[in-house]
Amino acid sequence: MAGAPAAHSPATQVIGVCAAGAPAMEQAWRTGLPEALERADTIADGIAVRVPVPEALEDLAGVVDEILLVEDAAMIAGMRLAHAQLGLVLEPSGAVCLGALLTQGERWRGQLVATILCGGNLTPQQMEQWLAGG
Repeated sequence: MAGAPAAHSPATQVIGVCAAGAPAMEQAWRTGLPEALERADTIADGIAVRVPVPEALEDLAGVVDEILLVEDAAMIAGMRLAHAQLGLVLEPSGAVCLGALLTQGERWRGQLVATILCGGNLTPQQMEQWLAGG
């Protein structure tokens, strides 16, 4: 997905996100070494990478300008915002970009920002806990 903006608008910054509790891809992207971590500790199952995929790392090279680490609490804040303002039910992995925007809001002020919102794989218990604030 990162390749499209880079190909059509080279001046566009492409910023990736990873769960702070599962930083394997960010570390591999930064160092160039796809090293496995002992564990991934995040509520974001869809991005709970413990072992970086070398092919995915190759895909990021020259396309992604930066990767931000996002805490679980920020993902929940993004989920709540999407639910309250847009009526969307997002899973943590699908709200991670919103979490990054919320925690670094000043950085993005006055800029045109696009993000992907996806995934609604939540159990009723997770919906109660994360969306209702339980």
